[in-house]
Amino acid sequence: MIFKNVLDFFNQKSIRSRNFLINTSYNIFFVGAKLGISLLLIPLILETIGRERFGIWQTILSFVAFMGVLKFGNHHNLRNLITKLIAQSLTTELNKLIGATYIKLIKISVIILILFIPLIYFFFIPETFFLDSKISSNETLYSVLIFVSFTLLNNVLSLTDSIAYGYQKSSLTNLFQLIYFLLSYLSILFIRIYYQLNLIDISIIFGVIQTFTYVLFIIYQRIKFNLRIKFNSNYSLKDTRKTSFSFFMAHLLSLIFLSMDNFIISSMIGAEETASYSIVNKLFFALITLFSILLIHFWNSVTDAYEKKEFKWISKILNALYLIAFFIFLGGLIISFLQREIINFWLGDEAIIFNYITFYLFSVYTFFHCINAIFVYLQNGLGTLKIQIYTSIVIIISYVLACFIIDINKYGYDSIIIIKIVAMGLSMVSNSFILKKVKAHYLLNLFSTRLQSNKD
Repeated sequence: MIFKNVLDFFNQKSIRSRNFLINTSYNIFFVGAKLGISLLLIPLILETIGRERFGIWQTILSFVAFMGVLKFGNHHNLRNLITKLIAQSLTTELNKLIGATYIKLIKISVIILILFIPLIYFFFIPETFFLDSKISSNETLYSVLIFVSFTLLNNVLSLTDSIAYGYQKSSLTNLFQLIYFLLSYLSILFIRIYYQLNLIDISIIFGVIQTFTYVLFIIYQRIKFNLRIKFNSNYSLKDTRKTSFSFFMAHLLSLIFLSMDNFIISSMIGAEETASYSIVNKLFFALITLFSILLIHFWNSVTDAYEKKEFKWISKILNALYLIAFFIFLGGLIISFLQREIINFWLGDEAIIFNYITFYLFSVYTFFHCINAIFVYLQNGLGTLKIQIYTSIVIIISYVLACFIIDINKYGYDSIIIIKIVAMGLSMVSNSFILKKVKAHYLLNLFSTRLQSNKD
């Protein structure tokens, strides 16, 4: 039955299906290239700054990832609203909506910058976060300050991503992200020839290049979508505050769950163990990233289908995604079986030792993560976020309690992976309840259509 629905979906001739397939095809290339460069960046940065600095850098990235939630869900809300306005043929409101969102995020970012920089400078103590670190405290501190400042600036500029998603042109976002990764790789590769790089330099390189890439994207979108953003309009976002806050909470809780690993390992086991864990984590998140290529366009396609009451389309694409998630799991098992060869080819560092079971555990986690992501993105597209918010709260509390109960020092980071598998399994089951809403709306729409046909 699932195979039949998958074939039916790919044989559809609707504009949405064609748009989905075209963007996904481009995304396969752009994300694949981006993924390849990001994987090449790991040994390059590792060789350039050393294992301990690399471990600290990964933890900084986890910390800075939280800065993305300081958009307070406005970027996610914007992408949904753009798709809805286009579906309802209200395109004249787009420039006002985008301008109002930009102004709101600029105000938020300025306030946060004023508050955060002094707090980080006076209260961030590197020795507390990185056990037995030999790296200068000032180097770690200033790298955090620099990257946080750039991240707040790019929080505003990154609304370009939401605009592209809203227009259902997700491939454009991945194209410019590919440019960002490529320029970052080439810059580090070139600069390290003439200069010994440290954490501060890496922060500046990534921050400057990301800002430059977003500026290019803004110029491109102005031409591509004929945007004439109105910053002085009286467009009100008051009615969308609740939805924006829900997106903020969902994003924050998701980041907390996904980012706690590096903090726990750094503080309990040490930065070098964080580096080892991070390498395996990135390898399997490469598989998750491949799967997310489909989910990138799935989100706003669901929004469009829901607005047009085309629930059968949603049902068919869900079946297609379930099947692809299973193939991702098989890919994880193959990676696990060939783990030593892959690591040696990738890093060429025999000194880095991994437990054999670690890769198989990550394979199971990856499968659960992909299935759960389907349900989460479905909720995002529908704008119904209560289930994932409550679920995330429960699994985060469970995760933290388990880490305190289990001796992480004794069992190593494999114990953390097992905890995450259990937590993600529970999350997957809970978030699947969104399917009831889709089925209920499908049956209601079917009943209404038949009732109207009988009247006619």
